[in-house]
Amino acid sequence: GCGDLYKRQIGVLVGFFFFKQKTAYEMLRSLVGSEMCIRDRSKPADENVQNLVNQVRQQVEQTQNSNFATFNAHSYTSQIVAGVLYRVKVDVGNDQYLHFEIWVKPSQEIEVDNIEVGKTLEDQL
Repeated sequence: GCGDLYKRQIGVLVGFFFFKQKTAYEMLRSLVGSEMCIRDRSKPADENVQNLVNQVRQQVEQTQNSNFATFNAHSYTSQIVAGVLYRVKVDVGNDQYLHFEIWVKPSQEIEVDNIEVGKTLEDQL
């Protein structure tokens, strides 16, 4: 989640801090306002996000030991971090939603992580 991303970014900052203090400070300022950490900046899902969700559906269903009646992307946030990290809200039917992350690496490999079940439409992404 945001905490893990923050830890990875801080690890990078620590490496740069001793060499370029001003750059590290500027980087830290930009990280504090990063979109993934500001939960109210979600956008309505578009065709690109739905295509990503479709690509990971089988993997998500296997990890949840479930076959969902629907699997429609509702909203998302995104951040560029060695590829693009999407956090997605997915409607799985019966007023139930999942939240999870899709990381599209520069190699175009896709990973799914941090699957959260039992979410509602009102839950912030």
